[in-house]
Amino acid sequence: MPVPTIKTLFRDVNILDSTGAAPYRGEVLIDNDRIAAVGTVATHRAAGARVIDGRGRTLMSGLCDAHTHFTWNNSADLEGLGTMPVAAAFGYPQQAAEAAGYKHELDCAITGLEEMHRRGIRVLPGGDYGFAWTPHGTYARDLQHFVELLDFTPMEAILAATAQGGEIMLRPDELGKVHPGYLADLLLIDGDPLADITVLQDHDRLHYIMKDGRFHKEHTPDQTAAHP
Repeated sequence: MPVPTIKTLFRDVNILDSTGAAPYRGEVLIDNDRIAAVGTVATHRAAGARVIDGRGRTLMSGLCDAHTHFTWNNSADLEGLGTMPVAAAFGYPQQAAEAAGYKHELDCAITGLEEMHRRGIRVLPGGDYGFAWTPHGTYARDLQHFVELLDFTPMEAILAATAQGGEIMLRPDELGKVHPGYLADLLLIDGDPLADITVLQDHDRLHYIMKDGRFHKEHTPDQTAAHP
């Protein structure tokens, strides 16, 4: 029995393709779990596809998390996490953190990462998310730090979290870009992250989230239809 094809057509979207090029208006066709076409999609190829009217919203690749550990927690086992200091809301005030030297360490890290970026060394976002003080769903704050603390442009920060993410995962030809043949891991955003990188932190403006061609979040007010 043939496996049914699942197609989605994003129409009239501002495509931020993570090649470093400026965004451009166009269409993106998804066929099962892959991006099938980008730019202008032939009518026959989109036949039967579910249509999402982008109305100029930004369509971009999903983001990677190049996980790293806090340099000041060098425990060899999970029990060591119990000794990790926490933020003020959890009983560890800023004054105590500064007295322990963490502010100095942060300043040194910023200086070092700025210099690495200046020299062309690739720096990717990632952190120990999942704790009460760094909850899941707040990862995009890293990109704001890249722009405000490390002197990245918004485009450089996005490339670090998309195309370079595909490279560090050893899958540069299928992860991190809006390009034919790549996995359909996509975000449709109500806003322009190149103008305001913090828009990626606003969950209400992440209208659609697609993973492997399937929606994990959809914007209810949008009306969709099948392509004839």
